Amino acid sequence: MLSLKLLEDFQFNDQWPLERFTESIGTMPSDKSNLPWDKLQVESSTIFYYLEHDYTRDFTKPAVFPIFLYNSHQHGQLQALTEYIIKNRELFASKKLIPVILDVLEGHPWLPQWVEAVADAVKDICTVYFVDGNKFNESLPTVKYYYYYFWLYYAAFNLRDMPSYYKFDNTVVHLDEDHKIYMCLNRLAREHRLVLVTTLIERELRHDGYITWSGKPGTLDWQQIYPKVANESFDVLDVVDIATDNPTDKFPTDFVKKSFIFVNTETHFDNQSMFLSEKAFKPMVLGMPFILLGNPGVLGFLKSLGFKTFDKWIDESYDNDIPLQARCDIIANEIQRFSLMTPQERIQLRHEMHETTQHNIQTLTDLARSNKFYSIFQNIEDVALNT
Repeated sequence: MLSLKLLEDFQFNDQWPLERFTESIGTMPSDKSNLPWDKLQVESSTIFYYLEHDYTRDFTKPAVFPIFLYNSHQHGQLQALTEYIIKNRELFASKKLIPVILDVLEGHPWLPQWVEAVADAVKDICTVYFVDGNKFNESLPTVKYYYYYFWLYYAAFNLRDMPSYYKFDNTVVHLDEDHKIYMCLNRLAREHRLVLVTTLIERELRHDGYITWSGKPGTLDWQQIYPKVANESFDVLDVVDIATDNPTDKFPTDFVKKSFIFVNTETHFDNQSMFLSEKAFKPMVLGMPFILLGNPGVLGFLKSLGFKTFDKWIDESYDNDIPLQARCDIIANEIQRFSLMTPQERIQLRHEMHETTQHNIQTLTDLARSNKFYSIFQNIEDVALNT
């Protein structure tokens, strides 16, 4: 397999600095089919340790020239890549360097136009390859695209063993008699979370569930726009300070046992992308039913991957491409409907849902095994060198 040629500062960023790639975690096995995929601890950079690295300026052999994008650096990194390809035209035209843009963490809807701008600027020199987690990018006309669900992989191999760590058995139904209707974990103040939480407060459903909230604004100055959220007191579950501690690999298992359903607010809710973060998979790992407020159609996307959703028991029309407030109203209606049931009725429903939750646990593991990152790079090598 081609090595990763790691040379220039603009290839990296604060999240994935060059130093992290110079640390070795062991010798790369020659037979990659036997890598311990079910035991790997995965984070945003360690997935690349299983690809060979080349820090030299020896260009006698073809190599992948990767760009590891991160939010605040994306535009500058892509501009630098364009200039670098033009300056080093012969290296890229002769396929001694093969440009691969990687954005596996965020899936921002504005990124494709920037990537296409790079591809268009260098189209007479080389093909640009693009790997990310936004399924909509499969239709990009000017780049060679690969879909990689990093967060599914992360959930399968980082989070799968966490229930054991917490002494939490995800193969059985956990629901105490004294339980609340839902758990809704929120960190950054994104618009869909603000609308949903405001709706729950206005419908007097706030205290029927557990809600976490960091107050960290991200790019949105929300306190004046959503005063009911700004003035509300929220729950502290597994993490005391979620403004600074991003709990991607943590579970509030004590409260899972006291929650009927997981109300999940994804990273994106627009109709310009189709992106799954670790948040989509946490309730699956926990063996819980879920309501997922994400990109419209995300439930259908999960089904296309082999997962099951809970349309037998939940009105999932909230997943349609309709106004955000209407989506949140449907979710609130479902929470209110469940609140009118007896605890015993909800426990019985959870037992009815059990086959579906167990199916999702197995599907998560199977999919992670089938979408090995090195196989994407193997395909890039085959396409780049044989076309």
